[in-house]
Amino acid sequence: YPNPTTGTIQIQCSEGMLETVSLYDVYGKLLQTMNADSPNVSLNLSSYTAGTYFVRVTTGKGVVTKRVIKN
Repeated sequence: YPNPTTGTIQIQCSEGMLETVSLYDVYGKLLQTMNADSPNVSLNLSSYTAGTYFVRVTTGKGVVTKRVIKN
């Protein structure tokens, strides 16, 4: 949250710890990866142009990819 965003998004995992968070553009190009080792992470998108991005979150229970819109 928030989605859509103008800058920073918050990623929270209610069932354990986040392991890695990766940001991809619409073409599948990896833009950013961070190791989390915590239940919540802030991801700053302010340096990227407006558009659609995908955030891939890896936890001990699996992998989830979510679409994020940056205005």
